[in-house]
Amino acid sequence: MRQPISTVYPISDILEWDYSKQIRITPKFQRRSVWMPKAKSYLMDTIVRGMPMPPIYIRPLLDTDSHRTIREVVDGQQRIRTILEYIKGEFSILSTHNKDLGGIFYSELSDQVKRNILEYKITANLLESISDSEVLELFSRINTYTVPLNAQELRNAQFFGLYKQSIYTLAHKHYKFFVNNKILTDVRIARMGDAELVSEIMTSFITQTWDTSNKVLRETYERFDDNFSNKDIYQEMFSETINFIAEVFGDGLKDSLFRRTPLFYSLFILCVNEIYSVEKALQGELERKDKGLAIRNITRMVKKVDELSKNDSQNREWLAFESAYSKGTASAKSRILRNTFLSSLSHE
Repeated sequence: MRQPISTVYPISDILEWDYSKQIRITPKFQRRSVWMPKAKSYLMDTIVRGMPMPPIYIRPLLDTDSHRTIREVVDGQQRIRTILEYIKGEFSILSTHNKDLGGIFYSELSDQVKRNILEYKITANLLESISDSEVLELFSRINTYTVPLNAQELRNAQFFGLYKQSIYTLAHKHYKFFVNNKILTDVRIARMGDAELVSEIMTSFITQTWDTSNKVLRETYERFDDNFSNKDIYQEMFSETINFIAEVFGDGLKDSLFRRTPLFYSLFILCVNEIYSVEKALQGELERKDKGLAIRNITRMVKKVDELSKNDSQNREWLAFESAYSKGTASAKSRILRNTFLSSLSHE
């Protein structure tokens, strides 16, 4: 089997092949088109923004009757089909993905946007002189080295709406905060650990639940996929709470107990309730509390936790709290225990 040859093709080439019937996007070993409208919209938004997408695999086949080369899409047929459908005017990008181009069909786009789409280059791996059985063997081997998707990666692949966009916007925005304070490593972030943490925090204060199991997170993504009316308020609350924590800790967060993910979650939930009236936020109103008082309360709590930790306290409540965070559990019971204890310290 020859090694695949990597090359790039502009979308205009794909269109030309389609018009001249020199591309085959439904070979027998490909899945049928199953993409939902949101997934199609998300792909086209990726393209109009000039962002990369994974490579496709093409097997060139020589048609001896027509003396032409037929490009058989071995992997990536859903993406190619989506691009062709968009340019043929079968759907438009959703406004949830692109406010400027939402609801506008390809024929209605400006010449410059059309040019950007047509010139967008798709990376393709060419499988030359390869049989059907070799194609199947190739992808069997590729899949052998594929790491199974975790829960957050599965949510990322399934949802394309407003809630997911908010989660990933916040995760990307505060990447340096998470890494510099050693809350998350680059390895965890590469597996979407930042999006998972943001998902758990957002879900907790938006739905007022301590349970952020995979089932609950998935239900929240689905619930707010099409309509996330208070999106701007929640995003502002999240970012301001991150800034508040940075102000309270300075450079000390990375050396404190609160850099541990379970405790950072508890810290964030405590802080957001100190800074805002979450009840009003749920009603679509952003009401801030006394920031000075919030800083004093959280600073008091942090100092007390530091003292108890350094003094190896045998206080029964402290030991229960220590057990609840050291096990790293995300159970609702442990979270309630942790936050009840921290809240009591902040208001002593």
